[in-house]
Amino acid sequence: MTECIQINPLKQRYITYFPAEGTAKTQLDEIEKTLGIRLPETFRDICVFYSSGFLGGISHFAIPGDCEPNIKGETLRLRGSIGLPSRFIMLAEPLESLWMDAANWADRALASPAGARKTYGAFFEVLLTEEEEERR
Repeated sequence: MTECIQINPLKQRYITYFPAEGTAKTQLDEIEKTLGIRLPETFRDICVFYSSGFLGGISHFAIPGDCEPNIKGETLRLRGSIGLPSRFIMLAEPLESLWMDAANWADRALASPAGARKTYGAFFEVLLTEEEEERR
């Protein structure tokens, strides 16, 4: 059973602390084309208001390609340097902390050694909750 994540409440919680600075659909389409993957729906939905930055104790790579470092560039770099399988997308550093498995799924997997989430939306919700707790 897939977790049901409501994006609007996440957005409202997020913009309490950060400006809504999303990533354009055309930029997400370009990431998919270049990396040869399909981004999960909750990732695309969250990208409407989130484009990168420090959240929940993790510094995330930029999603748009016009900022460095970004998920497309870092994923390509690691595919070339360490043979990162093509189904993975690097989202943050350190490298072992955050990657997304984009193979053969609509919106099912986000993984890191610390724990896996069924969707990017569920992972984002955990980070947002951590951010809220840090600010209390």
